[in-house]
Amino acid sequence: MRQNALAVDETRVVKGWRLETTVDMVLRAQGADPHKIRARNPRLVQTAERALDQGMPLIVPQLAFRRLPVCFVRNESVGLESGGELRGPAVADFLATAESVVLAVITLGEQLERRVAEITRRDLLLGMALDGFGTAALDELTVAAQRHFADLAADEGLRATIPLHPGMRAWELQQGQEQIFRLLDAFSIGVVLGPAFLMRPQKSMSMVVGLGRNVKVNGSSCDLCTSADTCRHKPSSAVVSS
Repeated sequence: MRQNALAVDETRVVKGWRLETTVDMVLRAQGADPHKIRARNPRLVQTAERALDQGMPLIVPQLAFRRLPVCFVRNESVGLESGGELRGPAVADFLATAESVVLAVITLGEQLERRVAEITRRDLLLGMALDGFGTAALDELTVAAQRHFADLAADEGLRATIPLHPGMRAWELQQGQEQIFRLLDAFSIGVVLGPAFLMRPQKSMSMVVGLGRNVKVNGSSCDLCTSADTCRHKPSSAVVSS
């Protein structure tokens, strides 16, 4: 899935992602331990299997991204070539050595969200499992997008940071979302900002990735999350098609 190069100063769209979500990922996304659930509650496992079978045909994984060179980093501001700017102490520190920045939004589309709302009215358990499937699939797509940027950066002899998401520590949700959506055409994949700066469709994610020869590549986005101390599940691995 590398037909699109890391273009400069335009929004690019990548489609055709192949995700390999498993039943265990669906259970984990609901905050459950798959091994314990398999031993104690086979019904939940069966429901997760149904959610996986019904949910996979409903998702349309897509990525929209734009790459912009970094002009300066000072105080709490990262200046970009287009005249755009990313602000916040976490952003400036995170991108201190970046030579360029990738702004990105990913989504699974609207169909799954509509199905969850419909199913939940008559089968709450299946509705929750379908929502868990969406969470697991979005985690996979996040990891796949990260790998995509790392691979394309490597083609230029560069490295890519882990993703930084609005709402993480020291980068307020409103601040981050406004900055990303001002610079990126997220509507090209059907994503818009709704009330409280949350995205629609709900199974969408925004992020910033730094590229450069000397950027930090170690760590996990979980380390920057405000829920890191209480979260019961981590993002899954994903496979990207070519």
